[in-house]
Amino acid sequence: MPTKTKPRPAARVKARRTTRAVIATAARSTKPTALETPPDLGLNTQPYTTEERLEHIKALGERIQGYLHFMAKVATMPGTSAEARDRAVEVFYDRLVIAERQLGRVREDLELG
Repeated sequence: MPTKTKPRPAARVKARRTTRAVIATAARSTKPTALETPPDLGLNTQPYTTEERLEHIKALGERIQGYLHFMAKVATMPGTSAEARDRAVEVFYDRLVIAERQLGRVREDLELG
């Protein structure tokens, strides 16, 4: 006898589809710009020393700066719907706020000793 799966709430399914659509649209329509960093920054290797970690932090900072420049231009992006752009900006902002808070805590902890 086949088992029945519990249906997902409609709002969750729609949000998941919207996010997938944003990702798929972004993947199809984005072209690398001079502001973006190359995809391979040597970040696939695990840093073991403080010096290596600092190098990776610098590379990640450059990559994040490219994402920030890209998102600043999202309003003028051709070929994407206003709904997809709005959702991408919303998700990007939410994740950026979370990252900023976490990084701020690391800084505070280090400054307080």
